[in-house]
Amino acid sequence: MTTQPLAARSPAAWTDDTPVIANANRIIRESAPIPTFCEDTWNLAAMAPTRRREGLVCNFESIPVEFKQSVKKAVWLLINEGKPDGVVRRGGTNAKKWISAGAITQFLYQIGSFLRFVTSETPEVRSLGGIVSETMDSYVNSLMDRVDSRYALAHYGSIRLLHDITASLPARQRLRAPSWVDDKVFISRTEPSDNATPPMPEAVLTPMLLWSVAFVEQFADDILSAGDAVNAYMPSTIQSTPTSRRQAMDLVVAWTKHHQSLPCTDAGSGGIAVSYMCFLLGWPIRFERSGLRMLLIRHPEIAVSEPSSCPIPTPINGKVHGKYWQPEGLDFYRLTAHQIDLQSACMFLLGLNSAMRSDELLNLQLEAQDDDGTTKPVTERIEAPDGQVRYLLHGRTFKGQNGVDGTQRADGVARTWAITELGATAVSVLERLNGRHGRLFVPARILTPDGLAASPKTDWATNNFRKFVARMQRLATELALPNQYIFPEDAQDFMTLRALRRTSEVLTQQEIGGVLAGAHQAGHRLRDPYDTRVTEGYGGLATQSKLGRRTSDRTGQALAHLVVESHEGVIGGPAADRAVGVADLAASELELVDPANLMTPVLSNEWKRITKSVGQSVYEVPLAGGAHAYCIFHLPWSACTKEGEEPDIAGCKIACANKALTVDSVRGLQQRQHDLEASKQGATTEEVIRADHLIAAYEEQIVDSGLPVASRRKTRRSTPR
Repeated sequence: MTTQPLAARSPAAWTDDTPVIANANRIIRESAPIPTFCEDTWNLAAMAPTRRREGLVCNFESIPVEFKQSVKKAVWLLINEGKPDGVVRRGGTNAKKWISAGAITQFLYQIGSFLRFVTSETPEVRSLGGIVSETMDSYVNSLMDRVDSRYALAHYGSIRLLHDITASLPARQRLRAPSWVDDKVFISRTEPSDNATPPMPEAVLTPMLLWSVAFVEQFADDILSAGDAVNAYMPSTIQSTPTSRRQAMDLVVAWTKHHQSLPCTDAGSGGIAVSYMCFLLGWPIRFERSGLRMLLIRHPEIAVSEPSSCPIPTPINGKVHGKYWQPEGLDFYRLTAHQIDLQSACMFLLGLNSAMRSDELLNLQLEAQDDDGTTKPVTERIEAPDGQVRYLLHGRTFKGQNGVDGTQRADGVARTWAITELGATAVSVLERLNGRHGRLFVPARILTPDGLAASPKTDWATNNFRKFVARMQRLATELALPNQYIFPEDAQDFMTLRALRRTSEVLTQQEIGGVLAGAHQAGHRLRDPYDTRVTEGYGGLATQSKLGRRTSDRTGQALAHLVVESHEGVIGGPAADRAVGVADLAASELELVDPANLMTPVLSNEWKRITKSVGQSVYEVPLAGGAHAYCIFHLPWSACTKEGEEPDIAGCKIACANKALTVDSVRGLQQRQHDLEASKQGATTEEVIRADHLIAAYEEQIVDSGLPVASRRKTRRSTPR
């Protein structure tokens, strides 16, 4: 059943038996019941995918009775008509028209808190229309002393949204405009937007990357082998009560036939390592509690080992910085912690490789189901015709899938990401670690049951990352590793999936392709995966990257000239292909703004934005006679510097893989040859030899450029083969 626009209905349309979810496009789980308007508890499970089981109930019993009907109408409108268009336009890229069931229940909770405050402060007010802005301001001020600024901001937004939603209701049911409805309060917010999340600094990223790679490439086999050994022990009985006197004596006698002392452990509550003894002996009963205290009192001759050590009898081959990472073997009682750390390392590498959102990452399954129902492995190895190998990661994206757009799916939309071989290796490790559960990431409490496990939450990932940092910090100290393996004190502040994704995006921008590549990988294209435009938020990300920081007026001016040169003639030299690609990207961006700028580029804020979108630093290298070449700067290929983030234009080398030449460049080189020939008159022998060497080098560069040396001709732009 669909609904008509609000304008086509009257308030009388809300009757007791009006369905709460009257817009058929909002129904995802068709088997879930739909409540009616008269009920005080609205279960919105029909609006949520099956993976969501919590936070789906709107409870109106907590709303003061005088406001209940008005609030019900507001929530009904939010469910069936979404946010008003004006609200969406005001919110820009951060605003959604259709919000999820969980967000709606949160909205109701915040409105309930506000209205209970109104009732206590102004009991004479009997309708939404009677609430004045001063009361709203008082509530806002009271929040500042009680809750974090982020939550206070959410309450501000909910009150303002209630005003917007009820604007078309009768006067008594219409909330007046808050004093901050003009957004002034929101402009002064100190909480950074999602796009401003700081990436991990190098001091945090370096040890995190080193340890993660070590786990995947060095430690994984040790941990997985130990896990296989432990899982192979399958006692017929698991006893949670302490051992009886007879059981304790039998176990000790069996153990002391092969060992001189009983093992102890400092893990958990500590004490005699009875479970470990059962494991090594293959005992038919696994005792989870000791019960040996009285036996040891009666038999003081029985020795107990010190210090505690319970190594699993599997080989240790993994090394870090040339040292065995667990030279004494993996401890039986700490194996779960090692498995958690291995999972965290894989998650870090996969997140860094793919720039996936947290829910996309945490929901990865061993078999990815396409939208047509077919399945494929989570990773795929692709060999291109040129012999290069690519790795793809298949999963599902959930952003925007709660919307009424006719294409939403309960479990997201199929999507493919590009990853490196290291990312594919991390996936293979996760398949061995968690394969029996059907997904890549599994909460550690699921140790033995098979079958598809529930996806973990972001808080779980954050906690595991932070434990990973703490444990690796201790291990680095124990092994006396160099500083690059040591985390700074504030490292745990960056251990979130949001910071990981931002780090991935910023690192991608430092490569050739810049913001465009980053937006492509992160899935933030304007229309399709090959659109040259990116959303404004991700265009601004370049300011956080190294390329973005070195973007300057000089770069913008050089890029503007390069666009004109590329349309008027040919481009040659070692970096010709990259120069043409950069010019094409810039021209595509520019054509969306003002085609006239193609021939008369003006250095403006628009040009600076385009420079960031191109994501490649371009510089003009002055030659003789007012001519110039272009430096399409990429540090690994630089011939002038290996130290800084900018080229040394004054010290530009003759042969450099970053240099691109135009017809004007050739004229400049010829002018320099002419000047050098003239300088040989009356010069010393050494100066003549040096001049001849430079003349020959310039000639080689002119020939290698493949450019014409005659007068300028307007030709179809091409690049030399």
